Amino acid sequence: MDKYSDEEHDIVKIVINGAPHNLKLHKNERKQVEIYTTIDVSRLEEAMDAGNMKMLNIRIETNGKENCKKLRGEFMLRPIIGISTLCLYCFPFVYFSMYTDFQSNLIVGYLIMVVSTAILAFINTFFRNSFIIILGNILSLMFSLYFTSQLADNDHWTGYFKPFWPYQLVILVTVLNLIPQLIAMKLSSNFKKKRE
Repeated sequence: MDKYSDEEHDIVKIVINGAPHNLKLHKNERKQVEIYTTIDVSRLEEAMDAGNMKMLNIRIETNGKENCKKLRGEFMLRPIIGISTLCLYCFPFVYFSMYTDFQSNLIVGYLIMVVSTAILAFINTFFRNSFIIILGNILSLMFSLYFTSQLADNDHWTGYFKPFWPYQLVILVTVLNLIPQLIAMKLSSNFKKKRE
C-alpha cells in the first residue's frame, strides 16, 4: 500500500478496520477483503485539525507500515511549530542586517538573515505551514520598516546606503531574501518525499 501523489495533493490509502467485504475477482473467484479507499491529505489535515476525525477507527498505511501515530503527531506539532516560527519571523531581519552593516561595515548581518529565514522556511514547508512563510515575511518587513523609520533623522544612516534610501533598501533586500527561502522550501519538499 504505497503512498503516491497527484499533481496537487499527496494521496494516502486508508484501511477501514473491521469492515470485511466480498470482492468479485476475475474468473468468478471471490475473496474476503478489507475496504481500501483514497482521500485527499489536505482535507484529512483540515478534518483532524478541526477534531472531526480523532475517534475514527482507521489506520493509515504507507509502504506497508502503520503510520497513524506518526501522521497524527505531525498534525499536533503543526500549530506549535507555526506559532513559534511566526514569532521568530517577527524579528526585523533586514533592519538588523542593515544596522550591523551601518555600525561595523560588515555583511555578517545579511548572512545571519539569509541562514535564519532559510531555516524557518525549511521547517514550515516540512510541516506544511507555507502560509506562515508568507505572513512571517510580511511581519518582518513591517517591523524592519518601523525601526528604519526611527533613524530617519540620522543623516549618516540616510546617506550610508546611497543610491538607495533606507526604505527602498529594506524592501529590496526583503524581496531578494525570498530567493534562499524558496530554495529552502524546495529542499524541504524533496527531503520530506524521500523521508516518506
